[in-house]
Amino acid sequence: VDCAERASDAANDLTLPGGEQRVLRERAQQLLAYAGTPWYHGHLRLAADARAEPPSSAGGYWRALGSIITGVGRRQLEDRLATFVATKRLVVRTDPSAAVRPEGPADVLDFDALMDENRVSAGFNFGLQTARASINEAVFALPPDEPVSLALEELGEKLDALLGRYLRAGSSVRLNVFLPAGGGQLKIAYVRNMANDPDRDLTVGINHSVTGLCYRIREPLLANLRDKLLDLDLHGYEDELRPFEPDHKMKPGQTWLMSVPVLDLLDARPRPASPYGGLVSDYDAPIFGTLNADAAIDFEDVGFDPKPVAQIGDPVVSLVFDAMKNTADQLGRLFNHHWIKGIGTDV
Repeated sequence: VDCAERASDAANDLTLPGGEQRVLRERAQQLLAYAGTPWYHGHLRLAADARAEPPSSAGGYWRALGSIITGVGRRQLEDRLATFVATKRLVVRTDPSAAVRPEGPADVLDFDALMDENRVSAGFNFGLQTARASINEAVFALPPDEPVSLALEELGEKLDALLGRYLRAGSSVRLNVFLPAGGGQLKIAYVRNMANDPDRDLTVGINHSVTGLCYRIREPLLANLRDKLLDLDLHGYEDELRPFEPDHKMKPGQTWLMSVPVLDLLDARPRPASPYGGLVSDYDAPIFGTLNADAAIDFEDVGFDPKPVAQIGDPVVSLVFDAMKNTADQLGRLFNHHWIKGIGTDV
């Protein structure tokens, strides 16, 4: 993430022709988005064939040392380490049998084998194919609709009560969860109070819309959709991110939006002070998607400040944000549990 952010900053500083600068910046933004997503870790290791005994004499010590050099000790260490790692987007595979492996060095001192370009290339390609086969076995699954829908309905009832005096007569808070759909796109996967709305199946790009911006920077956002106002300064990225571009695709009349990232809590780490301002999360983590709440509010008519920066100080908005964060954390746990289904360790 740091490298991608620095590349993006460098793109702004470089004196390049407009087209080249734009391509470099777009590439940096793509890398930053990838860096923030949950990763699947495939660990390839040597097959276990012999186990070294704990040394009990000088000769045993030297034999144990030799086992470390030849890989037996490393295999035992990997066995031990695997017991400390949660089964979460991690799979440990032993390499296939010797019958299908390319011919390797005769022993650890066979340095001449490394000078054989064909042999090294065959070994590399074999490892690449084995890694791809291991990754392709992963089944990335979403939770069933019911637990997510129940969480959204509970949240919606809370937000309807909190925002009730601000909502347009007869309206109710809408909720949705956007998840990656490939090709740099986010698509609505779960909803509350949107069954018959024209934007029920809305898709947005990660460099477009408030939702895409929330996904990209992994920070909560508050927006006035009517006046196209955000609770943060985009620091010169307005043209690239175009956060309000797809508004015409939304249900007419929705004027207020809060977007909160759904993060992987098991990989969370404390977040330093936000450079963006506005609503702030106290931790950062790989992102699964975004949880959005939008509503129809006539700001001046109900005495609700239309400026998102001013709304942050409103006790009602603070309570809405807390409820949104709690539900986003609940969804993060659900998504993490189902992210890789049926994949364990093979050590």
